[in-house]
Amino acid sequence: MQHCWYLNAALLVFKYLPASCYMILWIAILWIAGKFWAPVFFAEILMGVSLAAFICNKVITRILEKEKVFGDSEQ
Repeated sequence: MQHCWYLNAALLVFKYLPASCYMILWIAILWIAGKFWAPVFFAEILMGVSLAAFICNKVITRILEKEKVFGDSEQ
């Protein structure tokens, strides 16, 4: 059977549902804020999106390290 990476990704999303929902919530909040306030608060929106991307990156990296997706070259 062929390895289905998208099935594994979907299972990880359900395993880490609170963290996944938290990331999706922040992305949605910043997207909506960008739709309404981009002309006025453009710099703040960009900083907020950058911060959200950083947080999402850290959460995803922590999940992948916990699941040992990154292979250790020493082993």
